[in-house]
Amino acid sequence: MSNNLQTLEKRPLKDWEKIFQQHQFLVLPGYQNSEPSHWQSIWERQFPKQFKRVEQDDWENPMVDQWTKRIDEYVEKAETPVVLIGHSLGSNAAVHWALTSQWVYKVAGMLLVAPADTDHSNIPAVAQFGSVPLEPLPVKSIVVASINDPHAVISRQAAFAAYWGSKFKTVGYKGHINALSGLDEWQEGITYLLELIREENNVAM
Repeated sequence: MSNNLQTLEKRPLKDWEKIFQQHQFLVLPGYQNSEPSHWQSIWERQFPKQFKRVEQDDWENPMVDQWTKRIDEYVEKAETPVVLIGHSLGSNAAVHWALTSQWVYKVAGMLLVAPADTDHSNIPAVAQFGSVPLEPLPVKSIVVASINDPHAVISRQAAFAAYWGSKFKTVGYKGHINALSGLDEWQEGITYLLELIREENNVAM
């Protein structure tokens, strides 16, 4: 287990564990879903009570209307404040959803990792998802980007964050910030996740 998670586990219940118990974390994979070695999948295994994957009917043929409708179904059922955790096209889906859903008030924050540049994608299934929305998001958000992401140049991801009103974080040369990036449980990502909600819970990090 990482030093970061060991530190979290040593904190009193009123700190990190209370934060996690008070939220529902919805995991939004991208095109073709996230494999077992992906950090999203690892987080789900580490925190099975709080982390739940939004399952799409068709991971190979992503359609924005279908994906956002499915997010709607999960958020509507949530009984505690929701945090959306998107990767790649899952981040794009979160943004489209937040700008159109009546349930957005139930969301406490969004972690948007490696959003896909659908306007310049050479993958037809990704390009068909529609243009990246360029307007402020109604909830707190953090965009995490890699310098050498093959699916979106970092300047574009920085521009997305600026349009969305998101905090912008860079992780160096980590490719698409996926299983191939060798991140394992990605402790840095856990830190960003807690940053999203620490002010709400008045917990110092």
